[in-house]
Amino acid sequence: MDGSDVLRSLDELRRRLIGKGWAIREEWLNGRGCHMCEIRGQKVVFVDVSLTPREQMVQLQEICSALESSGHSVEELARPA
Repeated sequence: MDGSDVLRSLDELRRRLIGKGWAIREEWLNGRGCHMCEIRGQKVVFVDVSLTPREQMVQLQEICSALESSGHSVEELARPA
């Protein structure tokens, strides 16, 4: 996968999460990686911009997989409680 493929894939992952109700915040997390949480009822994925695009892509893929393997769809997890 070359650089443009990585950027395309990263963009698709972000769009997928946004389309399912997740907010994406880009923050300098000093290499701690991407994380997800809920802030005032809004599901948020923090993307660590200190990582390379390839590292960001891998971590967003892992987040999507973890969400879907938890027994809930990404849509269900994005709904407010």
